[in-house]
Amino acid sequence: MAETTTVGTQAALGSTQPLKDRTTSIFDLFCTPQPAPEQTWERDVLAAATQVGTVAHADDDLPVYRWGHGPTVVLTHGWGARATHMGPLARALAAAGFTAVAFDGPAHTRAAIAGRARQQATFVDFARALQAVTELVAPVHGLVGHSAGGAATAFAASGFADTLATTPDLPPSSAQGPNPTTGVDRLVLMSAPDHLAGVIETWARLSGTGTQIIEPLHQETFRRFGKPVEAFSVSAHAHLLPARTLLVHDGEDMRVPISEAQRVDGALGGGRLLTTRGLGHSRTLTDPNVATHVVAYLEEH
Repeated sequence: MAETTTVGTQAALGSTQPLKDRTTSIFDLFCTPQPAPEQTWERDVLAAATQVGTVAHADDDLPVYRWGHGPTVVLTHGWGARATHMGPLARALAAAGFTAVAFDGPAHTRAAIAGRARQQATFVDFARALQAVTELVAPVHGLVGHSAGGAATAFAASGFADTLATTPDLPPSSAQGPNPTTGVDRLVLMSAPDHLAGVIETWARLSGTGTQIIEPLHQETFRRFGKPVEAFSVSAHAHLLPARTLLVHDGEDMRVPISEAQRVDGALGGGRLLTTRGLGHSRTLTDPNVATHVVAYLEEH
């Protein structure tokens, strides 16, 4: 999910700019993460990890980290987060005999935060970066994605990301050949939105830009990717997801309502949703009971 940024509507839209330039500017604003301040505990998470390399994506070199030894599970963080935010779950997986791999997403690296690399990203950037990471650490046993990283994980796992047009605004994936996530038969989506249209609507309402920018953002999405905004929906591609897909969502998530997960669960045929209470949007990543359930799901034969 995009972090909310309060901006004046006229300032954000740049009323003296041509319409196309204003639309591009507001799309870039929508795609610019506001990184969370670094916490002391993140250093301990990194100290327990091994950096296994980097993946090149657009103007970023995305660092890739590993915890533990065993079947590989790749973790994708959410908007405004980074690899370390997946650390508690990564360490639980490592303790259970898995190799947990996490990476800093596009526009979420330290270089990006310092202004030395690309500072905008989309679900598609995340999906294509994940594809490249899975190629680097293959074979992959399972995928776990949180929030926007969950939607991106679904877009990669379903192959939807590979159907999108490449434009000068979006370099192609570094992955070669067929979708490298093919063959991953376990997927966990945590606190993930279902559709981009809802993300845009929420951002427009909370950021102060106003609902009048919703349609221009839809148009810019189509211009960049060659698909209407309605196509960017996890539930629309649920039939292409692995048969073993688990959804984890809190009933009190104020950022991504549980109705999003319920819609995806329905598209998957039902019975895939683990509902928690009192964890909100992010504490699903640090809750020991959730970690135990996720580990058990990934251990199933």
